[in-house]
Amino acid sequence: MKPGANSTVGANPYQLQVTSVNEPSIIEVKYLQITVVPSFIPSIITPSQTALCAPGSTCEFFIEVENIGEASDTFTLSVSEFSVLDGWTLGLAWDQATSISITPGVPEEIKFVVSVPADADPDLTCSVWLDVTSNTDSSKIDSA
Repeated sequence: MKPGANSTVGANPYQLQVTSVNEPSIIEVKYLQITVVPSFIPSIITPSQTALCAPGSTCEFFIEVENIGEASDTFTLSVSEFSVLDGWTLGLAWDQATSISITPGVPEEIKFVVSVPADADPDLTCSVWLDVTSNTDSSKIDSA
C-alpha cells in the first residue's frame, strides 16, 4: 500500500469497510494500523556561480547538500573524475568526511579543494561528479 502525499510518518489508524456487491446488507469492518516509513532523499544544491581559483593557487569551495526526505539520515559522499585537466587536482578536502548526517531542512556544506597549475590559462575549468547516497536506502542517490 502506498501512502498519500500528506500521510504522517509513523503508525496511522485506518478503517477498512468491505461491502458485498451481491448482498449490500453484508458489511465487514476492520480496523488497521499501517506504519508509514520516512523517505531519505539527498539533494545537491547547485551553486549559482562557478567557483573561481587563479592559476598557481589552491582554493576551497563549498557545495550544499540537503535531505528532502522526512527523517534524518547519514549519506555517503563520493567523487569521481569528469573533466580534470593535466596538472589540476579537484576533489573533497582532506578534512571533509565522506559520511555525513543531514537533518531534513538543514543543508550541510561539503568542502572541496582545487589546485590549479601556475601555467594554466585563466579561463579553463575542470569538474568532477559528486554522488550523494542514502545509507538507509541506497537506491536514493543524487549526482551533480
